[in-house]
Amino acid sequence: MIRWVKPKRSRSQRTVVAVLVAIAAVVIVPTFEGGAAYAEPPSWSSGTSRWSGSGTAFIPGGSFVGPPNAQNDPCPGCSWSVHPMCEVGDQVCHDRYGCGPDSEFVLIFFGRSGQTPELLGGECISGAPVSAEVLSSAVTDRVRQSAPTAQIRFQPSSSALTSVPTIFRTGQEQSLRRSDSISGIPVDFHAVARWRWSWGDGSAGLRTSSPGGRWPDTSVAHTYRKPGTYRAVLTTVWTATFTVNGRGPLPVSGGPIVQQTATRVPVVEARALLVEL
Repeated sequence: MIRWVKPKRSRSQRTVVAVLVAIAAVVIVPTFEGGAAYAEPPSWSSGTSRWSGSGTAFIPGGSFVGPPNAQNDPCPGCSWSVHPMCEVGDQVCHDRYGCGPDSEFVLIFFGRSGQTPELLGGECISGAPVSAEVLSSAVTDRVRQSAPTAQIRFQPSSSALTSVPTIFRTGQEQSLRRSDSISGIPVDFHAVARWRWSWGDGSAGLRTSSPGGRWPDTSVAHTYRKPGTYRAVLTTVWTATFTVNGRGPLPVSGGPIVQQTATRVPVVEARALLVEL
């Protein structure tokens, strides 16, 4: 779990930040993604940082704060800190680093357990870092909002017939992909659906990756043996992951997203009739 620290700076701390500014002009790189240059940082403490913590985090714009060479590395004992070089709206910041009027330029440090933190790079940011846990939870909410609910349909549409396969469909997509911005962080998420059917007549249900369809698609079908009205229950399970600037896939929090829908299926006895041709 990330612990946020947002301390007030003393006069001595402001002096340290001023030193960082001078060093940053020499060692700073535009971004730290994809093998950016490393440099030995000056001496520092968490009291000089705007934000510091442990674990994995993202900052607005999508940069990653955490282990630089692994997709999913919880990195126990690792620590990171974000040091502002100038305040929001500072004209010097805007001129020197190209930051917008609503952003500030920061240095980002990261260190594994027992190691001296290294300078990963610097960039303009317009908001606080967001922990991977918080971002994952927000993505879960977006997936839940975006996932279509089932609209169960079956054929024959008026009533099913005994001893004749009834064809079902969910009316849902098999997968969904969305791009969104969460707390200023660009996120791409992907969810895949799986289905569980319970036919309501005591027979074995069906687990499938097919949403079913209209005739002649018989991928989801069931044969009722006795007339009556049955309650068919459909459970849709969405498994989702997300990426940030290509980093991932990362799992969403809380596990799969589950939806449940039911419908009444009237079943009448099928009778054979002789017709004249």
